[in-house]
Amino acid sequence: NIPKLMPPTGRSDEPGRVLFVAEGDSAIAGLRPARNPKIHGLFPLRGKPMNCRGMSLAKALANEELKNIVAILGLPLDGKVKSLKELNYAKVSIITDADFDGYAIRSLMLSFFYEYWPELYEIGLVHISSAPLFEVDVKWKDGKKTTEFCTDDHSYDQLVVKVKKDGGEITRKKRNKGLGETGKEAMKFAVNECMKKITIANKKNASKIQNLWFHKDFAEQRRDAISEYAMSVIQD
Repeated sequence: NIPKLMPPTGRSDEPGRVLFVAEGDSAIAGLRPARNPKIHGLFPLRGKPMNCRGMSLAKALANEELKNIVAILGLPLDGKVKSLKELNYAKVSIITDADFDGYAIRSLMLSFFYEYWPELYEIGLVHISSAPLFEVDVKWKDGKKTTEFCTDDHSYDQLVVKVKKDGGEITRKKRNKGLGETGKEAMKFAVNECMKKITIANKKNASKIQNLWFHKDFAEQRRDAISEYAMSVIQD
């Protein structure tokens, strides 16, 4: 009965269930025809999630959207998650637009899970998915025609080099401004090929990074870090 949740149609104990937490209703509309309805659940976010760093779980759950995500996944309000079998889904994947707003939304969701259930990263629940930034039609040297998907500028540049080396030709290039503009086949590519598990290599460094970029008590250090980064970019 959670508003806007599109649950899987298969059994609740179906293996491989994935909850896609997406940026906005338009993203859900694009994901709907691309998902496997038996195992894929869809839930839209409204704008940027709350920054929960240093906040009690009770206060965070006063936010309706975060409370719904906790309920959908079946996360405990006290204690740790020891196994994926305790949850309603084997994976949760955050999928956003490939822009700064999208990256901010992704980071805030990753921070939310890390704040209260850091063990989710150890048991392999948390993932991100990247929808293709470019949809490219290619006519290869042998006459074969394909549509290639590139998730960022770097992968597009690599494709250009590959096509040129093969003696082929790029006949169409579409740059998606957001998930709402992404075509059905590109969305299928995102769902099936672009999911990446997020792990924590160093817990101590992860906590420092979380504090620096999200904790309200580290505002001055955050300004210094942003200023230092900006100067290095200008110098380069």
